[in-house]
Amino acid sequence: MIRLGRENEIADEYFSQANGTASILLVSLGYTSLQFDQPQPFAAFAIFISLAWLFSVGGPYRRILKSYLPDNAPPARYFYIAWRLKIFIVSLAFVLAVALGMTAENIYSVLGYN
Repeated sequence: MIRLGRENEIADEYFSQANGTASILLVSLGYTSLQFDQPQPFAAFAIFISLAWLFSVGGPYRRILKSYLPDNAPPARYFYIAWRLKIFIVSLAFVLAVALGMTAENIYSVLGYN
């Protein structure tokens, strides 16, 4: 079970960073990369920069990760962590789709614009 206290504050701060600053960075760089003729390398670089930044500020969270995900953690605990990172995961999926070849035309067609 998750202990309340300093560990919870560290986790909340990390999730806030991932869902806030990193997500905005990913989405803005993803949309910016769509402006280029070949957006894939720019989107891949955006993923690299965002993940590198999250790893650089995630030291305290990695130290308390054992309390969040012990060795015998049930699958529900992993879903809980993913739920706490839902905005970041959606932002990452968007930029990953751009890095894998999604274009602005694809986005328009999905939204119903022809």
